[in-house]
Amino acid sequence: MSATATTKTNALAMLGKKRKSDAENDDYAPTSTAKKARTKSISGPKVGTCGMTKKDLGDAIKAGLAIEKYGAQRTMVSTTMDDVFFRAFFDTGIAGVKISPAEYDASTPVVTAHFGNRAAGELFGVSKVKGGNRYTENHVSAVMAVLYPPQQKFVMFFSI
Repeated sequence: MSATATTKTNALAMLGKKRKSDAENDDYAPTSTAKKARTKSISGPKVGTCGMTKKDLGDAIKAGLAIEKYGAQRTMVSTTMDDVFFRAFFDTGIAGVKISPAEYDASTPVVTAHFGNRAAGELFGVSKVKGGNRYTENHVSAVMAVLYPPQQKFVMFFSI
């Protein structure tokens, strides 16, 4: 009998046999397939209140940059927000974000934040401030965020 015939017969004989036990040979120890419990990630302490998350605000900008046939996209986002969240989100020292007035609280009638493409990319993520299709690409050129603290109303406009 040749060497290849012997290996084929040995392989066929092995198909019907069970694997060696783990005690005999640790090399064949089965790996655990049990799923691990998923832990909830903690993104930090909650500061203020807002009707949308950072991701939702960025997604609204991204949707406004989409190019569609027969229609202009919405370049305004409106939600609820208080001055504490506004300060924690926009007044973080990112270069290019201009907030007016410099000092504000819950009784200030209007607070605005104006910034360009680079600051918007740092705030919302660079993938959220560009969009388009295979023929052309759009970028956010300017963003104006307006907060009305007494009403806790927030409106953000962006231009392409």
